[in-house]
Amino acid sequence: DLDQKDKAIETYEKLISKENFSILDISLKAKLKLARLLTSSYFKSNSDELLTKINMLYRDLHMTRSLDTEPLHLEAALDSTLFTHLNSTSAHQLAPYLEALIKLKEDFLNKDTLLTQEYHEMRSKDPEKNKLFEAYMMLIDARILNLQVSCEVFSEYGLIKAKSALAQNLLLRLQKEKPTPYLEKMVEVDSQLFIDDSFSPDMLSSYLLEGLTNEL
Repeated sequence: DLDQKDKAIETYEKLISKENFSILDISLKAKLKLARLLTSSYFKSNSDELLTKINMLYRDLHMTRSLDTEPLHLEAALDSTLFTHLNSTSAHQLAPYLEALIKLKEDFLNKDTLLTQEYHEMRSKDPEKNKLFEAYMMLIDARILNLQVSCEVFSEYGLIKAKSALAQNLLLRLQKEKPTPYLEKMVEVDSQLFIDDSFSPDMLSSYLLEGLTNEL
């Protein structure tokens, strides 16, 4: 419903703009939800103003990355990577999206700065957050493998079959565990896309436009 969506956008914008907002977790959730709502509107309007707002929200979620507020940053990074790809001149090609996902994974595994070192040190001390992190890495790995097969990165038939099987095993694992509603939805869509061999820009946009948000 359009009225409900407009009201939701207004609510989240007010929540984010409150001075000295003290509950960081809710503030970041509001930013991610708002980014997703605005993304849905953007693909219908191609408004430069909306594009600027969306990019700022994703930038803020990237800059404030912390293990305490995961999986918000992992989800924001996945959404942002896909949004950037869909909004690029190469949206009808899969190879640039594959490259972007590989960079995303490298970024989250990076331990070259004090902040990233602290992030992974905390992860090693928190089994629950570590399991969550590894679940999102599994999704990224499965998507990378499937995209590599779709992009014909591998030429040997046996290797292609092995990589496809590995990707499907990762998705099946996540399907059984269902760590978060986001991952549950992603596994459902990824599995269907690759089974149908229809990894198209229109289908990719479903990641951003269908059922990815949760109430605060």
